[in-house]
Amino acid sequence: MKKTQFIDAIRGIQKRFVSFVSISLVIGLGLGGFLITNNLGASFKKKGNEYFKEYNYKDIQLVSSLGVSDEDITRISNVDGVDDLEAMQVLDGKISYNNQSANITVLSINSEISVPNVIEGRLPNNSNECIVSGDVVRKYGVSIGDQIDLSASFNDENALVNDSYKVVGIYESPDYIIVNNSVTVSLAKDAFDQEVTNGVYTRLL
Repeated sequence: MKKTQFIDAIRGIQKRFVSFVSISLVIGLGLGGFLITNNLGASFKKKGNEYFKEYNYKDIQLVSSLGVSDEDITRISNVDGVDDLEAMQVLDGKISYNNQSANITVLSINSEISVPNVIEGRLPNNSNECIVSGDVVRKYGVSIGDQIDLSASFNDENALVNDSYKVVGIYESPDYIIVNNSVTVSLAKDAFDQEVTNGVYTRLL
């Protein structure tokens, strides 16, 4: 750019200074918004991938209203492309604690796929212990060390080995982390009465 052109450009900016500043601000805001959005997207993607990898989040799940038997599990595990497979129980139930009762989802604890993220405490060591979601803590004031009563719904009556469980941990389930009001309790698999359920599971991950 020649010196005269540069001087004319400066004079033009001085004459229309307010317009120049406004346009500069719009461009700056647009560029800033683009960079922030782009970086946030990359950060969310990275964090999501790390979370999925850490808890071995499921790629797909099969749900059957008729249940999934051990024979079904064997057949599906032999399908090409299936590297890992884990069965779980999911029941509708009711929790009772401190003169309060509410509907709740009862889950069996996975050891390989979509494993629970224990925020505080530990996983159950036996069929008399359980872990509860953060929503259970916030809504009903349950704490580690408390004893809660738990029962399955009418359709799955007697599916649980015990009526009372000691809370040994607070957790979040990868399967329910994006669901509001994820009121869940997770139990060891031996807390489910296999004679009542006939060895039939609810989901395959």
